[in-house]
Amino acid sequence: MFVIQEKPLFLRFLKGFLMKISLNWIKEILDFDLTAEETSEILTDIGLEVEKSELYENIKGGLNGIVVGEIKKCEKHPNADKLKITHVDIGEEKLSQIICGAPNVDVNQKVLVALPGTTIFPTNHDPLKIKKTKIRGIESNGMICAEDEIGIGENHDGIMVLSDNYNAGDLAKTVFEVNEDTIFEIGLTPNRADAMSHYGVARDLMAALKFNSKIEVGQKLKSLSSKVDFNQDRKTAFKVSVLEPKKCMRYTGIILKDVQVKSSPNWLKNKLTSIGVKSINNIVDATNYILHELGQPLHAFDLDEISNHHIKVRCPKDDSSFTTLDGTERKLNKDDLMICDDEKEMCFAGVFGGLKSGVSSKTKHIFLESALFDAVNIRKTAKRHGLNTDASFRYERGVDPDMVIPALQKAVELILELAGGSVGSSILDVNNNPKTQNYHHCDADYNTIRKLCGISIADEEINSILGFLEISNTPIKNSSSFTPLRNSISTQKKVSDYLSARGFNEVLNNSLTATHQSNKLKYTGLNEEAYVKLLNPLSSDTEVLRQTLVLNVIDVIKYNQDHGEANVQLFEWGKTYQLNENKFQEEKHLIIALKGLQHEEHWYDGKKETSFHQLKGYVESIFSLLGITLEASIFEDNELFSGGVLYQIGNKIIAKCGLVNPNLTNQFDIKESCYMAELYWDHIFKLCQKNLIKYIPINKFQKVYRDLSILIDEQITLSDIINATKNVKTNLLQDISLFDIYRDKKQFVDKKAYGLRFQFLHPKRTLTDKEVDKVMLQIQYSILKETNGQLR
Repeated sequence: MFVIQEKPLFLRFLKGFLMKISLNWIKEILDFDLTAEETSEILTDIGLEVEKSELYENIKGGLNGIVVGEIKKCEKHPNADKLKITHVDIGEEKLSQIICGAPNVDVNQKVLVALPGTTIFPTNHDPLKIKKTKIRGIESNGMICAEDEIGIGENHDGIMVLSDNYNAGDLAKTVFEVNEDTIFEIGLTPNRADAMSHYGVARDLMAALKFNSKIEVGQKLKSLSSKVDFNQDRKTAFKVSVLEPKKCMRYTGIILKDVQVKSSPNWLKNKLTSIGVKSINNIVDATNYILHELGQPLHAFDLDEISNHHIKVRCPKDDSSFTTLDGTERKLNKDDLMICDDEKEMCFAGVFGGLKSGVSSKTKHIFLESALFDAVNIRKTAKRHGLNTDASFRYERGVDPDMVIPALQKAVELILELAGGSVGSSILDVNNNPKTQNYHHCDADYNTIRKLCGISIADEEINSILGFLEISNTPIKNSSSFTPLRNSISTQKKVSDYLSARGFNEVLNNSLTATHQSNKLKYTGLNEEAYVKLLNPLSSDTEVLRQTLVLNVIDVIKYNQDHGEANVQLFEWGKTYQLNENKFQEEKHLIIALKGLQHEEHWYDGKKETSFHQLKGYVESIFSLLGITLEASIFEDNELFSGGVLYQIGNKIIAKCGLVNPNLTNQFDIKESCYMAELYWDHIFKLCQKNLIKYIPINKFQKVYRDLSILIDEQITLSDIINATKNVKTNLLQDISLFDIYRDKKQFVDKKAYGLRFQFLHPKRTLTDKEVDKVMLQIQYSILKETNGQLR
């Protein structure tokens, strides 16, 4: 079996990330009536793959099997001093007899009863199934419950006693706010930043449902408008200065006064807990709620902790100290973007808050931030300090620039609802990137969309779907700019199919690699100065971008050889990168490699080793497949190769094919010769477009052959002879082949004899001997004249 080298680091880059989405929350944003299973299927179909779904209950078990009971009779247990026999009305014809040991149990109480067969989930204890049983010889049919015994609290002093507002037989879940939800874990690829919120997922779902006519076409998502009047002019001395405009494209904020910091209401706690977010207080919970609903990170500062009421968005002094919200002291980097006041750093911008600037129980006034930070800078800061937060998670992948203000306004509305207070300023807005274009606009090529999707869909329907996704578009009438990419992919597939059909295996290597010095290679044929180096490499093995595919492929050959596979036929498509005169160059290449035997040993032809001519044949067959005609020129040594041929047009190299330099393969302890061809795909594809293959019907008339034997000088090549025939203007000559070479050092010194066969064919009729002989004489004359040859 052929062993392909694994590249776990590369695979890690392709992995997506999981995001928790609440079904109930989506249904608050978009009104639709589908089951969890139906919703999961549609989300997966539209590219938001549901990898897992689970039932969430704010009270474990949902209080199923627990009802309200009224104690009608209560008497002492004859066989136990601390137990009582109760007769409880649970809404059935007969009273239910239940033994209870609670000290506060008494007649006429409204209580919670777990019926036989019910599983209860006690706080901090394992689940317990209630059964009919006998306690000290007296039958008991259920259990009168304390709050900790059914998981709704910590109290175990006695049974829960309810008010008289409830009737015997009422379900316990109607007494308490039992919240049941389905939580989807959606596997998002990094390019789907638009779906990193409940609003974004609901928007995609709306488009799918409208397209399938499962909801009304005119139906919209929940409005983002706020009930708070933000147009009122509220003057303030508070100031915002953005000193790093490239790292902070927009910074907005608003002051809220006289808020009351307290615990959040149950509905908000349940919302956050259902998706794995811990409730902190009503202010912080409100910012987290907006983050997960709209995808825009927010941060609330204690206004009284901001020195001189002045926010400065700047970078710190290198190696200065800063203590984050988790109590960890961190050394700052001069490239970290910080939210500061006039005296100190308060927060890692878009990543993590500081210890003293956040909201506490003593906070009375807050400054609420909503901003747009540079994704690359946020990612580097988060990575540098080992921080991974919900905010950095989104900023790193890109947030919607148009959501900055709406998210701030919705957060203000929610905080005023939860914490009271009032708006203390107008919205402060420092916009360093004034919108010159619509971020939700694109140029759409409808033909390309249809071909990529593989479906027939009208322009109007494409327009509607884009509209549902809140994307405006300008149709592209001439889609020629898109066709080269599509044609390049299909042409590449044609070449891959050709190689695969001839026994080649495709490999895929990481573009990131080590310099040859890191690899401790004495020879690679590469220019050390031409490497494109990473600023923050993960390791020395991935510190530069590769200049060639050859070294990767040699590494794969070595891996296969060490695992018992000596015979190798493989190819790889990939990009190479170079720094040339301070300019970055990126090219796409195809590399083909042969080593060992052409096929497994066989009794008929034994061991037939791979050869340069075999590889050259594959390369020229690819050219022929693509309708390209190129002539080869010999080179002695060229970079990584030790002899071979070049294919070029003028000074532009199209491909090179030869023996890999033994100085290089010896360093890898490769035992046999390796033959490789590196094809410059960008140049080849341009030739493909100019030399489109044309098809003609198969000729039905008979071919005519003539042979010619000539004596020529040793340095004359077959190419020289073919070029000589081009002097004869005829469309009858179809092919020239060399069927014999003869040398006699005694009789013909520095001479050789070629046996040539010429093929003639007329496209519309059968040729006559006279016609063929006439053309043949002209060919013979031209060859002898150009080569100074003699007839034999």
